[in-house]
Amino acid sequence: MPKIITSEEIIQTKYGRLTIIEDLGKVDYRRLVVVRCECGVIKTVSFNGLRMGHTKSCGCYNSDSASERKTTHGLSKHPLFTIWSNMRQRCHVLSHKQYIDYGGRGISVCDEWNADFLSFYQWAISSGWEKGLTVDRENNDGNYDPNNCRIATNTIQQRNKRTNILYTPNGETKCLSEWCEYFHLKYKIVHQRINRDNYSFEEAISDKYNKPLIKCS
Repeated sequence: MPKIITSEEIIQTKYGRLTIIEDLGKVDYRRLVVVRCECGVIKTVSFNGLRMGHTKSCGCYNSDSASERKTTHGLSKHPLFTIWSNMRQRCHVLSHKQYIDYGGRGISVCDEWNADFLSFYQWAISSGWEKGLTVDRENNDGNYDPNNCRIATNTIQQRNKRTNILYTPNGETKCLSEWCEYFHLKYKIVHQRINRDNYSFEEAISDKYNKPLIKCS
């Protein structure tokens, strides 16, 4: 007589991309379980299908495989393929170390790009992407889609981080590194004045005569 596998034994067991989170028991002669996919989708599937390897994901595995098959001419090794893969993982893979800052905040990759790398690739190339550039979201709370993404240098991307502190001394908003560049000041010194010495922004950007470089309201 085969051993009966208890609910306690199967909860949190992983099969493919699916992790069992609840055992529903037998329903119409089939043992059903609730699973969470790596992409975040929760669904009910057959436990036997999991064990036999017939069910490996919520369906995203087939989508991913189809997208990769569309990648021709060596594009799987192209820098844009890496950018595409990373943005999808940050948004849809719960185990990714950056998921909390992306998918965890409700940020996703649009259906068109998520399902087809070539669609993303063609948008990036037509938008002026070249080696050394990356893809940035203009609105840090928005999704990865053609209407919210732009081609950017690493410098622009770093300045667009939501963790940056912005200063608006005279109606114009910039992050600290941009103000330092604007006034030809050393970022390290100004940063130390604000964060270590507790200077105000106006004091930190003052010249050696302690005169503000700009008129602040």
